[in-house]
Amino acid sequence: YGGEEFAIILPEVSARGAQTVAERVRKKIESHSFPGDPDILHVTISIGVAEFSSRSVRSPSQIIAQADQALFQSKESGRNRVTVFRP
Repeated sequence: YGGEEFAIILPEVSARGAQTVAERVRKKIESHSFPGDPDILHVTISIGVAEFSSRSVRSPSQIIAQADQALFQSKESGRNRVTVFRP
């Protein structure tokens, strides 16, 4: 999405389903060894998940803000985790 952030859009997937996908991505990255110079690099990621709901989201910028808020909570809670936005 910008800088070191990216977005994954999962049409017709609930927050629980998105959390499952995000957790799989997080674990895959955590367990992967990236070639570095001179040492191998181990990377972790923090993820924020937000679900589109006509009841709580009125614009694309609002869902991005919710995902960003959940991402901030992941980072504040120790990083390397998935957090789902809860209104």
